[in-house]
Amino acid sequence: MKREEVIMDIRSMQYYLAVVREGTISGAAEVLHVAQPSLSRQMKDLEEELGISLFERGNRKITLTEEGMVLRRRAEEMVRLMQMTKKRSPRSKTISPVPCVSVPENLVPFTTFPVQQALSHRNIRIYAFRSPAEIHKI
Repeated sequence: MKREEVIMDIRSMQYYLAVVREGTISGAAEVLHVAQPSLSRQMKDLEEELGISLFERGNRKITLTEEGMVLRRRAEEMVRLMQMTKKRSPRSKTISPVPCVSVPENLVPFTTFPVQQALSHRNIRIYAFRSPAEIHKI
């Protein structure tokens, strides 16, 4: 990633939240299984990119600045939204077959509703056809 590019991505937000949660960069680095100097550099890069100071660095512990508290809330929201999106993605779901029912066109008014009622708990596709030859097209 080039220095000019945006570095504020989900991973950097997760790392930032780990630093906030642990109270120290070294503690967060240990939890995240990353090198402390690397994590420290990422936090400095994040501050530079945003043009704000996120932490008040003191004796061993860090405290958040006002801007740091704002970013914490936003980062938590970003991570939460990403997790929700991942849960809803097709990859996170098991593939379940969708039953298909073929019905002669003249019987659709009489059969569609009862079939939908009987299988209301399932996703179902109903195909209407005019002639037996059309069944093979489905």
